[in-house]
Amino acid sequence: MIIDNLRFDQWKTIQPIFAESFRIHEEETFYAILPTATQYARNAIFAGMMPVEIEKKFPEQWKNDDEDGGKNMSEEIFFKAQLKQWARVT
Repeated sequence: MIIDNLRFDQWKTIQPIFAESFRIHEEETFYAILPTATQYARNAIFAGMMPVEIEKKFPEQWKNDDEDGGKNMSEEIFFKAQLKQWARVT
């Protein structure tokens, strides 16, 4: 599960609610190199790569800030490509 833009103290506040329905096996903190703006973070998560890499690999789907159109309209394409990449690696 990925929750974008959630601080650790916020997690600790809502953790008991999750514990009612889920067993929490491990709890670790880590840092990820993701852009901070949600549109970039979502694309990075679904594509499994940084925005500059997404722009190079998917020039037709990538939208910069100065371009019209939804910035997260290609998440399915990005995620399918990432799954194919994982399948080749395993």
